[in-house]
Amino acid sequence: MTTNQTNEAFKRQLTTMLYRADCPPAIELGDYQLGLLDKLRVAFVRQHVAECPHCSQELVLLDGYLTALAPQLPQTIDPIETPGLMARATERVRVWVGQLLPNAPNLALRGDDDGTEPQIYAAGEVQVSIDTQDDPDTPDRKLVLGLVMGAETTGWQAHLWRENQSVASVAIDEFGNFSAAGMQNGPHQLILSGDGTEVHLAVEVK
Repeated sequence: MTTNQTNEAFKRQLTTMLYRADCPPAIELGDYQLGLLDKLRVAFVRQHVAECPHCSQELVLLDGYLTALAPQLPQTIDPIETPGLMARATERVRVWVGQLLPNAPNLALRGDDDGTEPQIYAAGEVQVSIDTQDDPDTPDRKLVLGLVMGAETTGWQAHLWRENQSVASVAIDEFGNFSAAGMQNGPHQLILSGDGTEVHLAVEVK
């Protein structure tokens, strides 16, 4: 690797580390959106959101999930008396909406040998790497490979949605890896759930 390449890689890593460093934590934004935030913090978060396009967009996305996905989620994640997304949020389940990081450094996922660069999302304390490859077993379909970082993922599940329909539910292993085969090209909603946390991502499969 040349000196210029090394410097560029360092800049990308530094950008990722400092990205949104001054923003309130995602759980605090969620509390603000749901009217659960301590009054002492409401004014600060309100002012920050007014000046920060990233947090403003995150609140828009969270509101969209709360409005659009809540009716369907109980039948997908747990069909037996599971409360909706809004109820789970008010019961202190952490609901984080992931944001795509700019210029994220390349991370190698298992089986990722084609040189493509995965997309890296930040969601609260968690980072998620998503890569897509041609599905070797199904022509014209994709294999979605994921890696969850920053959380203990034993017992976690990954749920993929397309056009408000559940298309896959797979386990996330203890190392944060998961994969879903037979996916169609196009936009999907990815929901990672476990240990009192839900991470919501808008993922483009291509």
